[in-house]
This record gives sequence, C-alpha cells and structure tokens, in this order.
Amino acid sequence: MNDSFTIGCLLSEPTPYEVWIARDLPYTDGTGHKSRPVIIIGGSQGTFTCYKVTTKSNAVRGRTPICDLDEAGLNEKSFIEWQPVSINKNRLAKRIGMLSEKDSEVISKKNVS
Repeated sequence: MNDSFTIGCLLSEPTPYEVWIARDLPYTDGTGHKSRPVIIIGGSQGTFTCYKVTTKSNAVRGRTPICDLDEAGLNEKSFIEWQPVSINKNRLAKRIGMLSEKDSEVISKKNVS
C-alpha cells in the first residue's frame, strides 16, 4: 500500500493543466474504451472536466498538437480533443505531467472563445 500509485491517488488533487491517465474512457464512436491521457480543465466535488489526449491527428475534428511532450509526460506526438468530458476522480489513475505555459495558453484561449 506504499506504492506511488496509491500515494498519488490519496494525496494529489488534480489541478488545471495537469495531465493524468484516466481509466476506461469510451471511444468517441462508442465502439469501446481504453485508458488514455487527459488534461484537467477544472472540477469540484470529485468530478473533473477534461480534454482527452490522442495520438491520432484529424484536422476535420480540429485537434491541436501538444508542443512540449516531455513536460506533459507524453512519449509520442499527441493532440488535444476539444470535446470536454466529465470524469469522476476514481477514474483518474495517476498524474503524468503538466502542460507547458505555451500549451496551457492554447487551452486558455480556446476556453475564452
């Protein structure tokens, strides 16, 4: 019970612009689900609004690339899916990184418009 996963879940409250692994998120087309990175946008009372992160680029859906992958804790080219999802805290497995200031500004601008 003293591993970093357990300690992270018990002590760390997600904050905006952090990147977390979320368990069992459904595919957009509804054909299945998987664990994937998400960007925390906000939240309260155990439910968080997030943007999903994908490695699939798709200009039609307007996905935006994440520039600073290392800081975000991502190991391959990744994109923000702009459809927000609500996630219960118990589905957030672990924090993997934090968006850089540059990437955070992209989200801030998108949320204002």
